[in-house]
Amino acid sequence: MKGLSVRTSSIALWLGARWSGGQARDERIRSRAFRRDGLVTRVAPFALVGAFAVFTTMIATRPERAGLLLAATVAFIVIVYAALLLTWERLPAWAEVAPPVGGAITIAVLTHAAGGAAAGFVPLYALPIIWVAMHGTRLQSLVVVAVCCAATALPILVIGSPDYPSSEWPQVLINGAVGLLVGATVNGLIGQLAGLSEQLQRLASTDDLTGVSNRRSFDASLALEIERADRSGRPLSLILLDVDHFKAFNDTFGHQAGDDLLVTAAAAWRSGTRPFDTLARYGGEEFVAVMPDCSPEVALAAANRLRNAMPSGQTASAGVATWALGETAAGLIGRADRAMYRAKRSGRNRSIVA
Repeated sequence: MKGLSVRTSSIALWLGARWSGGQARDERIRSRAFRRDGLVTRVAPFALVGAFAVFTTMIATRPERAGLLLAATVAFIVIVYAALLLTWERLPAWAEVAPPVGGAITIAVLTHAAGGAAAGFVPLYALPIIWVAMHGTRLQSLVVVAVCCAATALPILVIGSPDYPSSEWPQVLINGAVGLLVGATVNGLIGQLAGLSEQLQRLASTDDLTGVSNRRSFDASLALEIERADRSGRPLSLILLDVDHFKAFNDTFGHQAGDDLLVTAAAAWRSGTRPFDTLARYGGEEFVAVMPDCSPEVALAAANRLRNAMPSGQTASAGVATWALGETAAGLIGRADRAMYRAKRSGRNRSIVA
C-alpha cells in the first residue's frame, strides 16, 4: 500500500506541475462561466444528474440520516438557483468557484446519508471537476479538485470505520490523481479550442499580407460606427488611400518589393491613426480608415499626415468624406472613392474632401 501511495502521489505531483505551468504557454481568454447567454444550457445537464443523485439517495438513505438528505437537497436547490439567478458580473471572478465547491460538499453529505464510502457516489465528484474545467481557469480547477479530494479523505480521518474504513485510502489517492488528470485534460482542451477560435477570428477579420483589418471587418466596423454616429450625432469620417503608380513600382522592382511597400505603408498608417480608428485594406493597393468623432477638417489633416508617412519615397492619394445623416455605408464609401479619384486626376499626392 505504501508503494502504491508513493507512486500515486508522484503522479499527482507531476500532473500538478504540468497544470500549474501556465507560464509555459499563454492562458486562453475565456468568457466567465456564469455569463447570462446560454447559462441554462450549461447548467441543466449537471443539475439533472445532481437531481438524479438526490433521488437515488432517498432510496438508500438510512432513517437516522434523513436530516442529512434534507440538508443536501436544500443545498443542491440553493446552488442551482444561485448559479442561474445571481448577478455574477457584479461579483469577483474567484466567486465563481463557489457553486462547484458547494456541489462537492453536497456530494459528500449525500454520500454519508447513503451509508458512506460503500454508497458508490464517488463518480459524482466528476460533475464539479468537469464543470469548472470546462468553464473556469486552471487555478479554479485546481481548487475544486483539492476540495473533492478533501471531501473523500476527511471522512476517513474524522469518521472512520465502518462507514469510511482505512482500506479506502488507495481508492482516494487514485481518484484524486484521476480527477486531476481529467480536470487538466479538459481544461487544456478548452484552452486549445479557445486559442483556435481566436485564431480563426483573427484570420477572418485580418488581411493576410499587411495585418490590418480586411474588407469584411471594415464593412462590419463601418456599419457599427454609422449606427453610433446616428445615435450620438457625432461626426464620422472616412479616408480612402490609394498608393500612386503602384503598378509601375511593381514592374520596376518586382512584386515582392510591392508587397513590402504595402506592408510598410500599412504599419506606418496604423501607427498614425488613433486606437479606436479602423484601418483596413480595401483591395489591392487601396486602404481605408474609419475615423469616429472626426470632423472634415480633422480628417483632412489626418489624411495628409498619413500620405506624408508613405515609405520608400512613394506617394499616395486620399479621398475624405464625412457621413451625412441618413447616408448609407455604400454612399459614404462612394463619395470618398470619387474624391480620391479626383485627387488622382489632379496630379496625385494630395487629399481632397468630398
